[in-house]
Amino acid sequence: MANDPSDTILEIRGMRFPPAFVELWSAGKWQQPDEVLIQSLIPWLQGPIEFIEVMRWMVMENSASLVDSPHFARGFREYRGSISPDKTDLPWLDVEKSLFIAVNRIPGDDLAIALDFRSSTENPRVVASYWCDEPGDYHVEWRLVTETFSEFLTRLNMTDS
Repeated sequence: MANDPSDTILEIRGMRFPPAFVELWSAGKWQQPDEVLIQSLIPWLQGPIEFIEVMRWMVMENSASLVDSPHFARGFREYRGSISPDKTDLPWLDVEKSLFIAVNRIPGDDLAIALDFRSSTENPRVVASYWCDEPGDYHVEWRLVTETFSEFLTRLNMTDS
């Protein structure tokens, strides 16, 4: 399902997409990378992931949040930085400073790749979820994929350079 370049939204929840993302989206080049490339970049990914190629879908995935339920917030390791300033970094994800760009292809897998703007607003780092199955504590940890969005694009062959 290809994105519609005329359907470009530059920001969601007050966070602006990085210029490289806007450029790819506007050119109709924000598309699903090869599964082998994704797996080589994120070997801990526990199922197939779908890059969000429709802006309506992007807005929807980034509007609802499990963080408002304490049980789900703990399980998904998500928090609001304005309320919980003590959880400042990975393996936690600040939902006020992140945007999902890819989500699970299989319903119920609860996987995601997100831009993490805690590192930079222009070139955020990229993180992905990992389900930990520790005795008595099944939960998500957010792990670093790349230090920058630019590096993420390069590693997935999504740039012209």
